[in-house]
Amino acid sequence: MAHNVSDVGEKQIISSLIMPLFRSVADTVEVGVGDDAAVIRVSADLSLALTIDRIPQDLVAYKLGLMDEYHLGRYLVSVNLSDLAAMGAMPLCILLSLCLPKSFSMDALRGLLQGAHDRARASGASVLGGDTKHGTSLNLVAAAVGTIPSGSALTRGAANPGDLLFCTGRPGLFGMALAYFLVAKPSGLALPPSAESTLRSKLVSPQPKTAEGCLLRLTGRVQCCQDVSDGVSQTVRELAAASGVRCVLDWGVLREIGGEEASTIASHCDCAVEDVLLGPGADLELVFTARPDAREAIEGTMRERGVEVHVIGHCEQGEGTAISCEGSQTADRHRGWEHFGKLSDLSALRNLYKRPRG
Repeated sequence: MAHNVSDVGEKQIISSLIMPLFRSVADTVEVGVGDDAAVIRVSADLSLALTIDRIPQDLVAYKLGLMDEYHLGRYLVSVNLSDLAAMGAMPLCILLSLCLPKSFSMDALRGLLQGAHDRARASGASVLGGDTKHGTSLNLVAAAVGTIPSGSALTRGAANPGDLLFCTGRPGLFGMALAYFLVAKPSGLALPPSAESTLRSKLVSPQPKTAEGCLLRLTGRVQCCQDVSDGVSQTVRELAAASGVRCVLDWGVLREIGGEEASTIASHCDCAVEDVLLGPGADLELVFTARPDAREAIEGTMRERGVEVHVIGHCEQGEGTAISCEGSQTADRHRGWEHFGKLSDLSALRNLYKRPRG
């Protein structure tokens, strides 16, 4: 019998306790608990998307000294904007809740607030205030509100068998950065400067795909979407569960997206390339589904806007997730970040990538 939250894990807490308890019956609630954001209808034509998120005090890039307080503020707002992007919502405003130790310097606070301001403004939103309190450790929370035409929100639960599984950008890049900066680089691996710069940028300043989310909604060809905030494998697993389908990832495509750097990092560590590309990672890319006959139109629309899109798999009858490689399928095991779970802190991440072989 489970006695503590660590015996259960974040995802099961949400599905078995939070969702049944807080399931709304109000007819103004279009999307309730269990998605990237809640959606509430405020008029016949307009709905609001609402989300709230916290970033951990042991955020990897911050703990490693790769991220300053300015980028910490950007990151805090970015993870919330990414939830709005997954719903196809246009960002409206941000609220901040900051719990700061007495030793937190004013220069650090200025940087944090400026980063939050700049990230919000870049997406067309404003920081409207919030709450500031004293605490024994740094605790940063933000909430985001976005607008969306009523009845048009993208959700995790709208995928169907036969759909293609798409992803924006380069999914798995954040995981590559984690493995590189946590284990591979400290143990002697040195990637070319351009490759290291790309990984550092992804780890320090991932970009929420707010414009892309709205564009997907406007195509009229996409109804199912989720942002990659806990890793590619975890994201697809949650989408499959919400939609009642089986998602099959095309390992050949994902491996090609990762490039030679993924193999180099994995070979330097005692871990599989799958753990690097599919494991924990806040890529903030968007995974979405659409019918095969919509592929050309979607790819063309995104290409016109300069958005990189890949078909990384498909949906079929069944449940769970699988990885397809050279015509055969194997069940995908749980790999993603999960609060209270096995992969929920820095030491666990280091153990995932283990020690270099020598």
